Amino acid sequence: FYGRQIYLDMVISYINAKEKIASYGSLWHSARYARARNLGIYTKIIYNNDDNDDIFEIERNKNFFEQLLNTKININDISVKLDKDFFEKIDFNFNEKYILFFPFSAGKNRMYKLDYFKKIIEFVHSKSDIISYIVGSKEDKEYANEIINDSNLDYVKNICGKYKLNELFYIFNKAKLIITVDSAGYHIAVATNDNVICIASGMSYSRYLKYPKELVNGKNINIVLPKELEKDIKNNTAKIDYEYYPLYDLQSIEPDYICKLIDDKYKL
Repeated sequence: FYGRQIYLDMVISYINAKEKIASYGSLWHSARYARARNLGIYTKIIYNNDDNDDIFEIERNKNFFEQLLNTKININDISVKLDKDFFEKIDFNFNEKYILFFPFSAGKNRMYKLDYFKKIIEFVHSKSDIISYIVGSKEDKEYANEIINDSNLDYVKNICGKYKLNELFYIFNKAKLIITVDSAGYHIAVATNDNVICIASGMSYSRYLKYPKELVNGKNINIVLPKELEKDIKNNTAKIDYEYYPLYDLQSIEPDYICKLIDDKYKL
């Protein structure tokens, strides 16, 4: 685990193993002295650009295992290969045209206002005769109902908790467009679909959001960031090397901007 933490190091110290191998680790979870102090717990430490947070997670993990196994690893495609026959086993109408919305995240500070999602859903319905499905866990079902009312009941469906995780990969695959916040939904979308919009505050932008171009070649992926952050990125003053605490206001992204992006870059 690249983000070594003191309590994890302590757990490792009690494990009776001949070999204990770890990343030197980032400083997001511990102070510099604590990171160094616990190195003796391990039999081998792998140094991996540990003070540079501007590296995508896949690349860092690849580098770790290249050093561990002393071999070159090539990753050319991150798309999940799906079993075509399995589509027929899922109780879902794959013949209709639909969009997926993934509004939820374990971190509440990564979530976009549900009222804003409602406006975007109304827009895509006015633009195209299309069904919108709201996806999330069983615990998200009640919140998803806040988007649905009598006037949109025919074209907005709440499927939170209805499908198993492996089934969602297939449902994501056939969607005309996936609109998600910075969460697991974004990564499932990137792995299964070519048309993705991610609405994000920019937290861990370089580490988790900005996939290397060669891994998403041909995909129409747009990460929508707060205007203030876009300005700071342009001026090279962006504060995006952090993991848990948003420094930019996600809610400053206007739903009208998302609607225009759909209009300009996606065919529904």
